[in-house]
Amino acid sequence: MLVTAATVCVLSSSGSHSAGHVLAETSAPAIVIHAKRYAFVPSQITLQAGRTVRLTFISDDVPHSIAIPGLQIDVPIAGNPVSEVVITPSAAGDFTGMCTRYCGADHDKIAFVVHVIEQRQ
Repeated sequence: MLVTAATVCVLSSSGSHSAGHVLAETSAPAIVIHAKRYAFVPSQITLQAGRTVRLTFISDDVPHSIAIPGLQIDVPIAGNPVSEVVITPSAAGDFTGMCTRYCGADHDKIAFVVHVIEQRQ
C-alpha cells in the first residue's frame, strides 16, 4: 500500500502548476534552499505536519536536481529560473533527499533531510 506523506504542487517560475497536482496555496511561507557542489544549504529543514510551505530551490553553480521520494518531490534545479515546490506534509518523520543529477566527483555525498514534526496543538 502506498502511503502519501505530503500534498505537493510543483510550480514553474511563472507560477503555473504541473499537471496532476492540485494547485496549493501559493502565499505559503517560503524556505530557500541553495544547491551547490557538493551540498544543499541548508542541508536540513524542519516542517510541521499539516502546514503548507513553499520550498524554493536555487543552483549556485551547475544544474542539479533534488528527489525526496518519501515526500513525492523530484524537481530539476537550475540557477535561473528557480524551482519551487509547495508542500503540505501529512505525516511526521525524517525524509531523506539527494541530488539526482550528476554534478561532479562528490555528487553522491550531497544529502538533504526534511524533518516533519507533528502538528502543534
